[in-house]
Amino acid sequence: MYLYPAIFYKDETGGYSVDFYDLELATCGDTLQEAFVMAEEALTGRIHLMLKDNEKLPIPTEFANIKKPKEAEFITLIKTDKKYLKQDKCLRKNVSLPAWLAEAAENANLNFSQELQNALKAKLQIVV
Repeated sequence: MYLYPAIFYKDETGGYSVDFYDLELATCGDTLQEAFVMAEEALTGRIHLMLKDNEKLPIPTEFANIKKPKEAEFITLIKTDKKYLKQDKCLRKNVSLPAWLAEAAENANLNFSQELQNALKAKLQIVV
C-alpha cells in the first residue's frame, strides 16, 4: 500500500480540487466524495506509471510536517493498493454509444479503444 498526503481545496463552484503534496499530480471532483474517488484513482495511475517506467517514488512527507495552506480546506492521506498497480494487461469493456456518434467516429477512422483510453487519461489527469 502507498500513502501520500493530499491537500483538498473547495472551489468557487462548490466542488473540490486535490493537490498531492509530494507528486506532480492534481485532480478534482464535483463533490467531496467524488474528489476522494478521483484522488485515489489518480494516485493509483500515477504510481503505476512511475513503477512501470522505473522511476523512483518520492518518500511521502510526514503528515505532521505539512503546513496547511491558508486557502486549503484540509489535508489527508490518500492510499492506493499494490494489487491495482500490477495490472498491466488489457481488459475488454463494452460501451454504448449513440449510433450517430459511432458512425461519425468510424467515418473518421478513429480507433475506439485508443480514443477511450485517451479520454479516461485526460479525465483522470494521467500524463504518459
